Order: sequence, then structure tokens, then C-alpha cells
Amino acid sequence: MRQLIIARKDLNMSAGKLAAQVAHASIAFITKPMQTEARKLANVQVGRCVQKDADGVPTGRYQPYKHPDLNKMSADAFAAGDSFFYYKKDPDNPFRLIKCDFNYDDYIAEIIIPKDIYEEWICGIFTKTICEAKNLSHLMKVVDAAKEMGLKEDKDYFIIKDRCLTELEPENEDGTVITCIGFRPLDEETAHALSKKYQLYR
Repeated sequence: MRQLIIARKDLNMSAGKLAAQVAHASIAFITKPMQTEARKLANVQVGRCVQKDADGVPTGRYQPYKHPDLNKMSADAFAAGDSFFYYKKDPDNPFRLIKCDFNYDDYIAEIIIPKDIYEEWICGIFTKTICEAKNLSHLMKVVDAAKEMGLKEDKDYFIIKDRCLTELEPENEDGTVITCIGFRPLDEETAHALSKKYQLYR
């Protein structure tokens, strides 16, 4: 398995900028599905550790809970002189509750990683080939080749756009510029077929 990344040479990106864009291209096959699949794992809940009377006035007594996790959190918060504590479900154990900060929000994203990519690339040596494209037109020719092979955008290949907040100038109406294209890890034959018209980045 080999991951192919093709970056534009004509943009004259600094070493740092080029490294950042290639990094974006390398992880896009993981981050893109995470963006579409991510959902909030659990909302933060508020618990009180001081009892209130029928009129809602704090009594100054400790508020116990039947749930052992809540009871411990309540006791700890009460001992610390707090009136409230914050908790959420444990992502590793849905029957357990854990203390957290008020602004603590987690996300979970379930993505499917093909067997060959996981075993041969992720658990391998992350083989990559970085090639150069003379300009945007030259770069986009690999997209045509990828489509002819049945590869799909945002699944098999990813067009990386920079927002032009530092050294690059916008080329698109949305204020971005296309810097490179990254592919998911591919078998050697497919990767070679796509890269054969591009030389290694120098």
C-alpha cells in the first residue's frame, strides 16, 4: 500500500507551508469521514451537592444519590465547598458516570477502515510518495485519471485548499487556492498508474 500526494510547484510554498499542506493531504482520508460522521458523545449534566427544602432553599446538608458515581461526585464536591458538580457518561462504559468540566464536550466518529489499509499501511510503515505538479492544470489532470479509474472525490482522493491566511494568494472565488491532492493509501499498481506522469517533489 502506498499513499500518493501531489503538490503544486508553481506556488513556491515555503518549506513550512508545503509541509503543512502535505500533512493535510495525508490525513484527509481519515479526517473527512470523521467530519461527516462525528456527533456529540454526551452532553454535560449538572448535579447539585447541597439539599434544598420544599421551597427550593438550600439546607446546607449533603445531597446523596442512589447512583454510586453520582454519590461520590456529590460528596467530593460538598466536601470542597461547592454547590454543584458536572458529569457525563463515560465513553468507555455507558453505565458509568464521570466528573468533567462545565465546558467539556466530546465527539465520537465511527469510520470504517478497509482491512488492507489497516493491516498493510496503518500497521505498516506509512509508505508515501510526494510528487510535484508544474501548475494547477497539471495537478488537476490526476483527478481526471482518478475518475477514469472509478475513484471518488472525498473518499479516495482529496483536493486540499488553503484559506490564504498567510503566504498564498486566493485563486478561487471563495478566497482559497488549491495546493495539492492527496489519495487514500492505494495498492502499488494503482498508485504508480496515477503518479507515472509526475516526478518526485524536489
